[in-house]
Amino acid sequence: MTRVAIAMDHPIVRDLVADTVRTLSCPGPVDVDVAESYAELRSLRHTRAGVDLVIVDPDIPGADGVRGIAATVKVFAGIRVFILSGVNDPALARDCIAAGVAGFVTKRVSKVSLRNALQVVIDGEKYVDSIVLPAPEVHSRGS
Repeated sequence: MTRVAIAMDHPIVRDLVADTVRTLSCPGPVDVDVAESYAELRSLRHTRAGVDLVIVDPDIPGADGVRGIAATVKVFAGIRVFILSGVNDPALARDCIAAGVAGFVTKRVSKVSLRNALQVVIDGEKYVDSIVLPAPEVHSRGS
């Protein structure tokens, strides 16, 4: 079983993310726990053993932006943390990555793109939305 914790303060977003998570290719069924605030997310760490992935909006109540994300990475040590942000801010993305998150996308992505990004992260890789941090330009000789 794969257990995913989703921390989003908007119920419609939380439900859509949960539906997307349930379509991931994982060993066994996917169990989803939800939180509406940072405090509820932290309590999931102590009440629900075996969380494999945390999906969090850095602007949920009580999160305190990047400081809250860094604290989430510490509280859920050894567990992949994935950011789903309503803000298209490259500085926020860089700060979250520096804090140790495994993935970062904005809420501007399609459901298919979100699913693909989550699959990459659940498979153990890192993913950053190219809208937030575009790939560096490649320059060839003579250009």
